[in-house]
Amino acid sequence: MKLEEIKENLISIMEEELETSYNRETIFDQELIGLNINSVAFIKLLVRLEVFFDVEFGEEIVLINKHTTVNDMVTFIKNKQNS
Repeated sequence: MKLEEIKENLISIMEEELETSYNRETIFDQELIGLNINSVAFIKLLVRLEVFFDVEFGEEIVLINKHTTVNDMVTFIKNKQNS
């Protein structure tokens, strides 16, 4: 999947799962902590992303933290799809 497709699909899933909308010009540099995602919503989001993008976060989940940006998530998904 192309990078732009990953970005668009990721944001669409986030908006649907978190019941909000995001500015596509600024969202990718935002840290996840700044999006006010609670732990339950975060886990639900990860499950949706795994299913949609056919990736498995596995042990790498510990690398995702409050300073992880949306763009980091895009890169992570892209790398998982290429492996």
